[in-house]
Amino acid sequence: MSVDAPDFEVERFERVIAGSGTVLLRLAGRWRADQLERLAPPMLLLGDGPRTRRLAPLPGPDDAAPMAGPDPPAWRAAFSTPVAQFSDSPLAYSLETSRGIVGLPRPQEAGRRAPKPAPAIDPAVLREERRRREDAERAAEERRRAMAALEARLETERAARGAAEGAAREARDELVRLRAQADTATRSS
Repeated sequence: MSVDAPDFEVERFERVIAGSGTVLLRLAGRWRADQLERLAPPMLLLGDGPRTRRLAPLPGPDDAAPMAGPDPPAWRAAFSTPVAQFSDSPLAYSLETSRGIVGLPRPQEAGRRAPKPAPAIDPAVLREERRRREDAERAAEERRRAMAALEARLETERAARGAAEGAAREARDELVRLRAQADTATRSS
């Protein structure tokens, strides 16, 4: 009984010039099969007619051995090869698994993303924001001055309270001393 090779649903296949004479081929997709199964890590095949070159997946965050099934998880892999491999002759791309070979489309050139343009700023909005910030800074300065005045008043009140408490202690001490004298004078008479 022959079991068909799983199908590979390509979501992204791109070629990136990685510098130093190296090309990076990045592949993403899903392995479809009738039953859930773990496949051996696929090899990327580059064919230029008489020759076929096999590339193993580079180490990465995803498991190189994909899961195939009716509702499989996404699988990603990257492969590295010298840029010289991409000469004038056209290449054929496919994935080799332990269950067969799956054809691939040609990779797309991964372009550099253009920077997002800066959003246009409405001068009226900018003026309003500046006015709000100046108002907030003025209010904050007024709060700082009010706090400093309250702290000075509190310090003055603390000093006055300390002086009053000291005078009250002295008056109590004087009263205690006078009562003791009066008691002594009453006993001696």
